[in-house]
Amino acid sequence: MIKFRRIFQDLYKRGLENCQIDFVMLPYLDYCTYAFAILGSPFAKTPWAGLVMRAGFHHSACGVKAPPGSLDSVKERLFFRLLRNSFLQALFTIDVTLKEYTENLSLLQGSRLVFIPDSTETKRSMSREQARQELGISKHGFIVLVYGALSLRKGIEVLIRAMEDRSFPSEGCLLLAGKQDEEVEKFLLSPLANNLKMSGRIHQMNRYLSVDEENMVFSAADVVWLGYQGHYHMSGVLVQAGVMGLPVIASDEGLIGFLTERFSSGIVVTASNATAIATAIGELSRNVNIAQQYGENGRLAYASHNLENFSRILVESVEG
Repeated sequence: MIKFRRIFQDLYKRGLENCQIDFVMLPYLDYCTYAFAILGSPFAKTPWAGLVMRAGFHHSACGVKAPPGSLDSVKERLFFRLLRNSFLQALFTIDVTLKEYTENLSLLQGSRLVFIPDSTETKRSMSREQARQELGISKHGFIVLVYGALSLRKGIEVLIRAMEDRSFPSEGCLLLAGKQDEEVEKFLLSPLANNLKMSGRIHQMNRYLSVDEENMVFSAADVVWLGYQGHYHMSGVLVQAGVMGLPVIASDEGLIGFLTERFSSGIVVTASNATAIATAIGELSRNVNIAQQYGENGRLAYASHNLENFSRILVESVEG
C-alpha cells in the first residue's frame, strides 16, 4: 500500500513539472486506502477524491454474510481517519451498505463518503429469439448465463454438476460467455462437461466479448448465474442482470446475496450445494411469472445504475 502511495506521489510531482494540477481523481483507491489514512494525501494541498470498491470491515454489522477480518476494527478506524483528511473532497463507494453504515454513525465528515451507483450500459439490443439465433442456441432452451472472467471461483464446476440433478430442467443450458482461465478450461474437458457440450447443453464464448456480444448474451438469457464462492464485494454482473430485467441465482454470501435478498431479484442458494442450485433453476424455469417478477424487481432496483447518474454524482461531489 505504501508503495502505491509513493508511486502516486512521484506521478504527481512529475505532473507539476509541466502544468498546474487543480484536482486529483483516483478511480481505484483500494491499492492504498489505508496508506493514505496513515500518511495523508501525497498530493500536497491539492484537493482530491477517490473511489473505494473493496472495503469490507462493516459487512458483518450490516448483515452481509462474510467472514470477519482480524483487522476489521483497525481498518474501520483508519477509514474514518481518511474521511477527515483536510484535502479530501469526496470518497466514493459502490457499496450502498458502507454508506448506510457510515450514515448511522453520524460522523462529522460522513457526508464526504458518497454512494455512486456502479454503472452499466448493457441493453437489450435484440429480441431473445434473434439473440439465440445469432448464437446458434435453441429458442426452446432455458438459458443460464455465466458472464465475465470465468474462473472456478465463479462456481462453474458446481453449476455444471447441478445439471446432473433430477431437479435441473431438461431444457436447461449454460451459456459460458467470457475468457476462461486454465482451471475452467481443464474442467470443461472432463467427461461430464464434454457430454453436456456434445449434447448442446453447454455453449461457450471463450474470449473477451465486444459490447455488441455482451448485449447479445444478456438478451439471449433467461437467468444470470451469480453463485460465486468467496466473493464478498459488489458485482457488475449483478447490476447488468438487474438493468436487463433478468432474475439471478445468487450465492448467499457477500453483497451479491445481501442485495439479491433485499431487492427480491432472484433466488439465493448455498453456492456449494448442487441440489439447491438445480432446484432453484428448476423453479425459475417452471414458474415464468415468478421469474418475471424477480427480473422486474431487479430492473427497478438498478434503474439508476447508468452512466448519466454516475457522471452527475461524480461532478456534483467534486465541484462541491
